[in-house]
Amino acid sequence: MKWTPDGQRICIIYEDGAVIVGSVDGNRLWGKELKMQLAHVQWSPDGRSLIFCTPQCEVHIPAHPRTSPRISDAPPTNDSR
Repeated sequence: MKWTPDGQRICIIYEDGAVIVGSVDGNRLWGKELKMQLAHVQWSPDGRSLIFCTPQCEVHIPAHPRTSPRISDAPPTNDSR
């Protein structure tokens, strides 16, 4: 589980590859079943992309729009930063 740097979104990962991104107010913004086991998640510094790490320490940076959670497509937040 990891919050964006601005604290407005959270990514929750499960060992079986399930990924859920939600907003600070509890709305689900994105969900995906990845075909890999997951151990860690990290947001990009701008809070618009995610990277995933497997238990074998393999890092996956989704590049395709249909597999990558480009959170910039999500509804804007009222963050003043």
